[in-house]
Amino acid sequence: MKKSLSLLAIIALMATYAIAQAPVYIGVPDVKLYAGKSLSSAFDLEVYNTKDAATTWSVVTGTDVASISGSSPNYYGLVEASSTWRAVAFKGVNEGGEGIANQVVKYSTYLVKKLGRVALGSPSDSATVDLSAMVNAAGTPSYPGNAVWPESFADANAVVAESGITASIDTGTKLLTVSNSAALSGKKLVRIEAGPSATINPADYDKGILQVYPNLVVNGKFNSGLSDWTTQVYGDGTGIGTVTVEANYLGKTNVFKVAQTPGQKAKTTQVISVTPNQWYTARAKVATDATNI
Repeated sequence: MKKSLSLLAIIALMATYAIAQAPVYIGVPDVKLYAGKSLSSAFDLEVYNTKDAATTWSVVTGTDVASISGSSPNYYGLVEASSTWRAVAFKGVNEGGEGIANQVVKYSTYLVKKLGRVALGSPSDSATVDLSAMVNAAGTPSYPGNAVWPESFADANAVVAESGITASIDTGTKLLTVSNSAALSGKKLVRIEAGPSATINPADYDKGILQVYPNLVVNGKFNSGLSDWTTQVYGDGTGIGTVTVEANYLGKTNVFKVAQTPGQKAKTTQVISVTPNQWYTARAKVATDATNI
């Protein structure tokens, strides 16, 4: 005797077997790399999947630029000057179908390191940042001594300062100078763009941000010269050494310098005026020309 399932039973079986929704990738970010540098396991592609998770992944466009391990993309370092950007597409597949994740991988010839912060006093002041140690060319571990310098820095548009401050780059000294002509009311930003051409190329540049703050301390800078400093022997030191002021050292002006021989130790103090019952942060930049200190 033939047996058959009732219509209700068939509907019940269909209800218990749900078909997965094919992956849909939205908002996958583009990737910016320094020429010659690779990046592994950059992010999880499934974070940008708005439907059911994929079970397998592959690269369908840009196999010379990227690979994928599970759902984590990897990117290769390129050094060709013409390879400033590449289109990449990943495919995610599940039993419901497949989805494509598109992005652009951009490569820049130069890398601009973190520029940090400077403070400007009132009513007018200026500060400099030595860019020779802040900008790296492709394939060089450090900039000093390298003849390559971003040609874009000759373009006035490579330096953009917010209202209230001015900024410029001296391509000879490699100094970024920031100044104000009136007291600052709050934080300002300066953006620099480093590229290999005389004008900014949107396909090949890197940018750096310098944060500029108002100096709120009444006597907000340590005075240059020796008269305002008290230098003493520190601990079990045999002497303080030779104390001088360098007019210019590594791009900085009026640098307090101490030359010492083995056994000499020193501490130096300057008193500055501050407003009572407030917290302040005092910062000092220290450099040495000694191999071992």
